[in-house]
Amino acid sequence: MFDLKNFFLWNNDFFNFEDREISNHYHDWYRHAKQGHITAVSALTAVLYLLYYQLNRLVAPQELMSYMMIIELCLLPLALFTISYLSAKKINYNFMIALLMLAPVVAATGNMLIVGRLEVPQTYLTEVYLIIVWVFILSGLRLLHATISVIGMIVFSLGMSYFIYPLPKDIFIMHIFWLFLSFSLGFFGAYVLEKLSKDTFLAYEELIVLSATDSLTGFQDKKHLEEIIDKEISRNLRYGHHFSLLSLDIDNFGDINKTYGNQVGDLVLIEMAKLIKQQIRLSDTVLRLGGEEFVIVYQETDAQIAKKLAEKLRHAIEQYDFKSVGKKTISAGVTSYKEHDDAHLMIARAEAALSKAKSKGKNRIETL
Repeated sequence: MFDLKNFFLWNNDFFNFEDREISNHYHDWYRHAKQGHITAVSALTAVLYLLYYQLNRLVAPQELMSYMMIIELCLLPLALFTISYLSAKKINYNFMIALLMLAPVVAATGNMLIVGRLEVPQTYLTEVYLIIVWVFILSGLRLLHATISVIGMIVFSLGMSYFIYPLPKDIFIMHIFWLFLSFSLGFFGAYVLEKLSKDTFLAYEELIVLSATDSLTGFQDKKHLEEIIDKEISRNLRYGHHFSLLSLDIDNFGDINKTYGNQVGDLVLIEMAKLIKQQIRLSDTVLRLGGEEFVIVYQETDAQIAKKLAEKLRHAIEQYDFKSVGKKTISAGVTSYKEHDDAHLMIARAEAALSKAKSKGKNRIETL
């Protein structure tokens, strides 16, 4: 069954991202980026229609002024000012987009009502071609939305100019040509803008990832720990999915820096990061909190399974021979989500479990 909300929210990419989550994220980014644009261009276009009406009062036949008053003074400015208001206030987004798609169709239909009553229709036909370019390039609509709107305009325009108010044959042929030309140029322009928009979004996402990534290990840094935990808590509350937190650090890491220097300490951290990557699952997330301390967020994992995974990791590290310093061990604290937990409580409990492991002699896992 057709899902209107889904149509407006994410399933409207001409180049659809394979990952639905990325598509949704792109939609949110685009919506935020275009908010000011749609607000301004809609208000400006409404003002221009009001000026257009005043100009027509001077040059248009008097018998057409009633149509122009309804279309250019009332209907279109009201719709455009409404779009501008909704965009500025960030409310009724779906309705605003639907109205933004519908307004050009109304404008083109109104234009053809006026054109059909003129002895020299060429004077006002150009408005339709301008509207097509406006929809594709200036309106702020996504490519699919703009294309649907323009196709609606063209269908109404051709239908009225052929069946209801037939244009002379030579003018009708040129009308088809200019509709095709304006559609082609507008579509190509929107196509390029959509691609540039997606490229900009991906570059922005890459910068966000780089800014939140530890340069030494490639893991995310502590700035995102609470955000990740909050997402997992939301998944637990919504779907009942378990998750656990592992806080670990390298035993006696300070001795490495004192004995071998910071460069060797960095090499040990890099090797440690590789070991952790080899041991975790694809669904798990690793963060470096700073120094020798790491955190692992285990998805779909209760306390018992998390303890087994932690023991497996501890054993693998205990058996590994680091290039410059030989054998090293880790201590770790494990905790799982409990009812009414928040990110701060879970982090504090994992840290307490880690402290307990270190106080009991290190190279061990403790659970709280």
